[in-house]
Formats: sequence, structure tokens, C-alpha cells
Amino acid sequence: GGKIECPICNCVFITSKPSVSPKMQCIKCGEYFCRKCKTAYHEGLTCEKYVEWLKQHNGEDYQKYLKRME
Repeated sequence: GGKIECPICNCVFITSKPSVSPKMQCIKCGEYFCRKCKTAYHEGLTCEKYVEWLKQHNGEDYQKYLKRME
């Protein structure tokens, strides 16, 4: 549980549900995102592999990721 920020629409919401899964759905935009690395949810890829993919293929989203991790 706790305060969660959606990396897709940047809204902040509170959840009381504890979750062992990193997959989270935003209550505002409905998109799924990864709670662990704060990116769009990446089914089948580790956070490390997804971030490496972002770095190589999507510079804009990679820059957003870097800002969120500051």
C-alpha cells in the first residue's frame, strides 16, 4: 500500500492494497506501469532489460525515466 505516482499520466493516488507484483494499474488513466522501475509495464522483461531497451530505442522515455529516478 501507500502513495503511488503513475509515470504515464503523473497523477498520485493512494492504495491500501499491498502488492507483491510490480504490475500496477493507474486509477486515473487506466494504464499499467511497473512500480519497481516506474515505467510502462514491461511483460516478460526484467526492469534492467526494459531500461536498456528504452536507452537504445526510445530516447524521450529514457530521459523521463532518468528524471523519475533522481
